[in-house]
Amino acid sequence: MLVYTLPLFKETLDLDKVIFLRDSIGKAFVPGRNKESYIITEEAYRPYFFKTKVSSLNAFETRGTWEVVNDYMAGPFLNYFIEDKKNNRTLVVEGFVFSPSVRKREYLVELEAIIRSLKIL
Repeated sequence: MLVYTLPLFKETLDLDKVIFLRDSIGKAFVPGRNKESYIITEEAYRPYFFKTKVSSLNAFETRGTWEVVNDYMAGPFLNYFIEDKKNNRTLVVEGFVFSPSVRKREYLVELEAIIRSLKIL
């Protein structure tokens, strides 16, 4: 899981911006096993993107697959950009799964339950 904050967005967030931000964070903070490898949003399949609520806060949910540049790793991810006006920020919470040869649905269900139980004080 990754959790980080960004400034509160003044404009509406769209899928291309989410992908750009995810890939920037992945390149900077989520290295792969090999030199010059890092996590990105898989380019072959466009992620699902829609509005939702997390703990009664407006949010954008993105579901898709991730891959590692210069390596053979991939899997599903779940990402929420949560609008936290009270604290003047956007809270980003993301979970991704890497589990070769095993079904990943249950892991995604667990990640979603963890993220949706978020409480902001």
